[in-house]
Amino acid sequence: MSKSKEVRSAQNGDKAPVAAVDKPLAAADRPLPLSSRSVDILLAFWFLLFAFSTTFTDIHNFTASIKGVTVPELEHMELVYPPKFLTDLYFRWARTVDPLLYANPVWWSVDG
Repeated sequence: MSKSKEVRSAQNGDKAPVAAVDKPLAAADRPLPLSSRSVDILLAFWFLLFAFSTTFTDIHNFTASIKGVTVPELEHMELVYPPKFLTDLYFRWARTVDPLLYANPVWWSVDG
């Protein structure tokens, strides 16, 4: 090790020589690949599903407020986004499973 590296190491308060930082990580110190971390894959899948479903349902509320109509009136309108088949799926779900989502009362809406 050169004198300048020893001096820098001592000035920074490091106990290990600078050359130890330059070594590649041992196999035990490397992070595991995502494919071998099943819990992380599950969490990533849950996050992506949550982000998509939240954005997808909220886009209808946002679009209704921009157009000045109620959410059920959007069912019979032609929208640029989301695609028609996804909008039909959304309204079928809202009518049959989640009527509160379909009714979209003022206290449920952010823009209310």
